[in-house]
Amino acid sequence: MQVLDNIGHQDRFRKVTSAGALYDLIPTIREAVKPLGEYNKVRIVSKNSKVQHWLNEMLILEYDYGSKEF
Repeated sequence: MQVLDNIGHQDRFRKVTSAGALYDLIPTIREAVKPLGEYNKVRIVSKNSKVQHWLNEMLILEYDYGSKEF
């Protein structure tokens, strides 16, 4: 899971390298980054081959580990 500043970092311009993405592979389905100066809460859930990325209590990405998309 990519962790960075979506405002000041150059990787923010590509969805596959923005905050919460599976870096350079799968983009998020929505943005849930808090404003500058606030803390973000991350949770990664993995069960069997299903993986979820959560950011600030919002599901932002799901994929199957080992799938064609992965």
